[in-house]
Amino acid sequence: GVPDCSTSATIPDVSSGSNNFPTISGTANVNNLFIESNAQISIGVSGNLNVCGNLENLGTANIGVGTLTFLGTAIQTVSGAIEVTNMTMNNSGFGVVLDNTLTMGGSLTMTDGILYTTSDNLLVLTSSATTAASNDASFVDGPIQRTGSTDIIFPVGDGNYVANASLLNLSASETFTVQFFASGFTDTSTTGELEVVS
Repeated sequence: GVPDCSTSATIPDVSSGSNNFPTISGTANVNNLFIESNAQISIGVSGNLNVCGNLENLGTANIGVGTLTFLGTAIQTVSGAIEVTNMTMNNSGFGVVLDNTLTMGGSLTMTDGILYTTSDNLLVLTSSATTAASNDASFVDGPIQRTGSTDIIFPVGDGNYVANASLLNLSASETFTVQFFASGFTDTSTTGELEVVS
């Protein structure tokens, strides 16, 4: 049957048979989602996949043009490289932990819950990605990488502190990695085009 937030699902490896992989066209819910090697799942333009548990990808999770929403009430983990267009954070529990790179090229919506990243497990925003300011209930705790030339807000924070960082008026496409640290620092030296550290 169709899974829900209490039911987990596996997208099986059917490389030896038909490639009848699921496409989400409306709203679908799933607890834990496991994508086996040589398997894939996609979300249509009006589709929304609510993942209430963990997401593990060993296959192709180029999730398509729809929206991937993390809708858990406890900690969620994301394993395996994932590519999505739109993503919504709406976790009312501990948050979501990336165990690999998650690449996003559409709209990032931070509603509830913390997204935890590291230098090895990045949230990567492509040049077409858009974001909005974060809030006390939902931000990225860890680094975000972005390549592009348009203005953008990095919805970052650290621990109990939220601090939105903006890049404005870029003259060319550049790659930036942004992370907010709530702890103090002592090194205020500058190099290159960096003029002031305060």
